[in-house]
Amino acid sequence: FLRHAKSSAAGPSVADNERPLDKRGRQDAEAMGAYCQKTKIFPHLIMCSTAARTRETLTHVQPYLSQSFTVEFDEGLYLASATAMHARIRAVEATVSSLMLIGHNPGIHTLACLLAGVDECGEAQNMQMGFPTTALAEIRVDVDCWEAVEAQSGRLIRFITP
Repeated sequence: FLRHAKSSAAGPSVADNERPLDKRGRQDAEAMGAYCQKTKIFPHLIMCSTAARTRETLTHVQPYLSQSFTVEFDEGLYLASATAMHARIRAVEATVSSLMLIGHNPGIHTLACLLAGVDECGEAQNMQMGFPTTALAEIRVDVDCWEAVEAQSGRLIRFITP
């Protein structure tokens, strides 16, 4: 799970879903992309909200990822609840071996905490306290298909903030 990077404040003429990243957000997204490359986080599928700030986050992370992935932009992920995101994950085809979801709080935070049953990295308490912009939670689920992903079925491998 990757929360979008820091976005600019919404002005009266800018709709929330069209807010771009600010300077710090662009830098943080670039740094998280480099971190993904360094730690070999290479998803096969990226599901991304259609909001400008999530799409721009992906633009800065994408050059650091393996070239063999698919991106799905999903309007339903914009400000989605944890329940809605969980349902979307459970609908992923079994042939997909790994995925990255780029979304928004509070849904992405709630879902990450819900799925992480085992804390392998000692960061679960930090993750439960908050999921700041550009935070990344890697959760491993050992299931035969995405449909079997349930609450507490995962292992928190890492929780990284910019």
